[in-house]
Amino acid sequence: MIKRVTKYYLPLLVVSLLLSIWIFYNEKKNISNLELKELALKSNLIVENLNPVIANIFYWSQNDFTKEDFDPRYNQKYEEQLGNFIVGMNHYSQFRFIKKNGEEALRLIRTKDGKIINDLNFQNKKNEGYFKKTIALDSSEIYLSPLNLNIENGKIERPFSPMIRGGAPVFNKSGEKLGMVVINYDAKELLATLTKKLNYTFYLVDSNGKFLANSENNNRAFKHLTDPNNHQDFPTNFPKTWKAITQDKETQFGTGKNFWIVNKLDFKEAISHFNVIDSNRSKLISSNEWYLISRVSNTDVLAASMNFYLALFVLNLISFIIIAYVAKSEIKNEKIKEVYLLRLKKKRKALENQNVLLTSIKTKLELRNRQLKEYNSIVAHNLRAPTTSMSALISMVSGSEDYEEVKTIIPKLNTISGSINTLVQDLLTYVRVLNDDNIEIEKFEIKPVIEQSLCLFVETLDGTVNVEIDLSGWNTIKFSKIYFQSVIQNLISNAIKYRDPTKESYIKIKTLRQKEKRILIVEDNGIGINLEKHQSEIFKLYRRFHRNVSGKGMGLFMVKTQLESLNAEIRVESEYGKGSSFIITFN
Repeated sequence: MIKRVTKYYLPLLVVSLLLSIWIFYNEKKNISNLELKELALKSNLIVENLNPVIANIFYWSQNDFTKEDFDPRYNQKYEEQLGNFIVGMNHYSQFRFIKKNGEEALRLIRTKDGKIINDLNFQNKKNEGYFKKTIALDSSEIYLSPLNLNIENGKIERPFSPMIRGGAPVFNKSGEKLGMVVINYDAKELLATLTKKLNYTFYLVDSNGKFLANSENNNRAFKHLTDPNNHQDFPTNFPKTWKAITQDKETQFGTGKNFWIVNKLDFKEAISHFNVIDSNRSKLISSNEWYLISRVSNTDVLAASMNFYLALFVLNLISFIIIAYVAKSEIKNEKIKEVYLLRLKKKRKALENQNVLLTSIKTKLELRNRQLKEYNSIVAHNLRAPTTSMSALISMVSGSEDYEEVKTIIPKLNTISGSINTLVQDLLTYVRVLNDDNIEIEKFEIKPVIEQSLCLFVETLDGTVNVEIDLSGWNTIKFSKIYFQSVIQNLISNAIKYRDPTKESYIKIKTLRQKEKRILIVEDNGIGINLEKHQSEIFKLYRRFHRNVSGKGMGLFMVKTQLESLNAEIRVESEYGKGSSFIITFN
């Protein structure tokens, strides 16, 4: 049953395995495409959040400022105006005027409870990177700083506040550079939005591979700023992936048990279509280049495909049960069929055996019928003449009164009586063979029997007849040993009796096989028989074909009778003057 179930289920299993592989890679492709779209949306979200910063910086940088506006003693007029402006911009944490020497001249900040206050604790920012970059710009140029942490009084503010600063230089009507306006964009909410409710691991890294956000472990973010001795950045953790991103410019690729989807965000290119930039009214200066990276593991793909695999498993289970049931039914039907066929075979075998038996009985009956007809023919033919003669002689004796005449008749009667007696004895011998159903059948070697038979004629042979024996065909047979010896003796006797005195005589005895039959051939080069003349008379009683040779014609008759009684056959091939071959077939 196992082989049958395997035979039927194996193709389905192979198809299922191929389908499983296809489902895996198709799901992987779908996830990859979805993540690519998701990263594009995240990229657009970042750009949309920073576009107002650029627009607002550009707007305020084009205001007609004076030197007094950059003097804390005279710029209180902006406190309310800018305060109202910042209130509506929830992501703005600071709005500042910074003089050319780095001194803050106006500092509006958002407190933890959301209020906007004018902070008079001015700081000098001349050593900050964003100050150096912005103060060096020309009119209408805007600078967008990298995403880093807010620094107050030279130290990183705690708790950490991710910050992007937008700045632009400010000029008076005469073209004199007064300082700069700076907006601090608080990126906490943006980063939280980028990393929440994700199906897969998300990384936001800068062009150097430094972690800016990580959904898997957010403690990694800004580690390059908070712990300068910590070098666990993206290139260190995923060197092959980083190489594929930065050198091979891959956007979808696999490494080991993960595959990666990447979206590169270049601020200058992304914001180039913004109307302030696109109309050439302003120019953005920024080195910001971020990589939005999604990592999907093979386990994630399998989890996403679980419903498909579950359905496939259920389908296979149902199919297996059906196949097992069908296989069991087939086996049951085959067993019933085998039993039925076995019965038919037994019946057929019994019929064949019965047919063989009937055929054998028919053959024996036909043989016995022929033998009885032959017996009747022998009796009728061979008794008619002597009995007629005897009847005539008896009539002569009865009617004669002459003693001398009677004396001449009596020897004739004795001769006739002797011939009748001989005939009766021969017929009794024939009948005994016909009626002997208990003849002993045994397995024996024929060579000793042939040699014993030849010994009976050793004086007659006397070196004048060359005897050749070839028993390479077979040497053992299951037959009547007595009948076999009688047959051999009669055939050897005839070969010696009817040898040709004009040539060197031989007798050849050989065996061969024809399929399942054993063939024995006794061949001589004697005077032979004219078969055209005597073919039908050869094996009949008292048939003699050479008057110059003594004999009564009983030998071949008994040979045929004995062989046929045990289902064997004999035939003769002969040519007058060349010799004879007696061919015996043992069935």
